[in-house]
This record gives sequence, structure tokens and C-alpha cells, in this order.
Amino acid sequence: MGASVRLARHDDVAAIAPWTRDTFEWGDYVAERLPAWIDDPALHVMVCEDDDGAPLAVARAQMLSPTEAWLDAARVHPDHRREGLGKMLNRAGVDWSKSHGAQVVRLAVERDNPAALSQVDSLGYTETARWAYGHAGDFPDDRLPELSRLQPAARADLDPAWMFWANSDLALTGRELLPVGWLWRRMTRSDLEDAARARTLWQGPAGWLIGETTEHGLLVPFVAVSRPDAPDMVRALIDLANGAKEDSIEIKVPAASWLVEALQRSGFETKEMSILSKGV
Repeated sequence: MGASVRLARHDDVAAIAPWTRDTFEWGDYVAERLPAWIDDPALHVMVCEDDDGAPLAVARAQMLSPTEAWLDAARVHPDHRREGLGKMLNRAGVDWSKSHGAQVVRLAVERDNPAALSQVDSLGYTETARWAYGHAGDFPDDRLPELSRLQPAARADLDPAWMFWANSDLALTGRELLPVGWLWRRMTRSDLEDAARARTLWQGPAGWLIGETTEHGLLVPFVAVSRPDAPDMVRALIDLANGAKEDSIEIKVPAASWLVEALQRSGFETKEMSILSKGV
């Protein structure tokens, strides 16, 4: 059997859906989102097809900045694993990224998936940073004293917040990256400006964070805090969720042991992931 890479089409969705429903314990998202991805001109959705044109694997690539690309959503039909299809798609995604100006391509792999880590290592990727994902619900609903609570940051807080973070252990550990959903790119000062404008940048005695209330709870992609203040920041985060009447928190932070421990001690379940990169 020969295999080749082409762009995904809408008539591929019905064939892909059956083997992209139970990838994880909770299911999968690829089949549901694939039609919208195919229609999005910013996304490069690829499939490996067999000689008859049937899709056997799928993945997507996209540019997150003029020089940074991201590859994800790689799925291979279970009957065709270990046939090199994932590698074919990865190479095609890297080629597309380079042709669109990328100087680096990144992807993420959970640390408890050694097979995937081994595969991306064989493709020439190296670990750039380790990040932790934390989730908490059913936390205590008592509020902190007013002076200890997080407040919307003013524009005057932008320079102190940026300088503090840029010179912090967290910026170093996280390699100055920012998660945008489950994608990572270089953080810029404009990210703080956008958050302040949207009133999702919060400031308190322990530091700063970006926190947005959504239908999925309070989402936190950015924290600027020092090691001694980490427990206070986590308590302030829980207080922020209580004040917004959110019953769950999802947070992504560089996997500094002292911050992960502070989250765990406050009831967060955490898991680590590797952010891997390759220059192109």
C-alpha cells in the first residue's frame, strides 16, 4: 500500500470520525471540530490517504506568530499505526510551516505518554519547557479579606507586571511561552495589554495573573508570582473564582515544583506536559 499526504476535505470527516472518538478516556474532539478546521483558512489540515483516497491519518498545522508554528491533532487509524503515517504528516506540517515563514515548530506531549515522546524525539524535536495543567473544583467558598483579594489591574500595572514576569523564575522555566488554549507561543507585552483592556488581568499582593471566566469555569493561562508568595496567590485565585461564582478552575503554569506543589496543596489535580520544538 502506498500513502500520500493531501489537504483534508469535508468528505473525509465521515471516514475519520469512527477512529477519532475514543482517543482519550474522556473521548476526543477531532471529529466534532474537523469541519470547522477545514473551512478555516488559517489552518492547514492534512490527511494521509491510501491508494483509494481513503484517509488513514490526520493532523493540522498553523502559524501562531510570523515565526512560530504549531502542530497538533495528529491521529492515526488504529489498523495503520507504526506504518510511518504520523511521521509523514509531521514532515508535511513542518514543510508547510517553513514555507509560511516559521523559524520554529512546536508541539505538546503529555509526560505520561512515553510512546509519543519517543516518536517526536525521533523526528528531531527537543524539549523546550515543561508545563503543568491544574484543575480544581469544590474548593472552600469562604472569601479572603478585601485587601488580600485580586483586583482588575490598571494600565499603570502593566510595566511592573511585565518586568516582574520577564525576570522571574517562571519566565525562565516556561521559556517565555504563553498558552493560547492548548497551543504555546512566545508571550509579548501586548498580551498583558489585551488582558488589561478586557479586564482579565488581575493584580494582588502576591502578584499578577490572567483569569477569564468562561462556560468551562475560570481559565488561567498566566501567573506572575515569586516562590514565597505562591501559596497566597493560589488562595487569591480560589477567592477570585468564588467571587465570580465559578465552581471550577483550569490553570496552566510552567512546571516549577514550588508552584505545582502550591496548587496541589490547595486541592488541584495536576499533570505535566512537554513543550517540544524544532528549528526549521
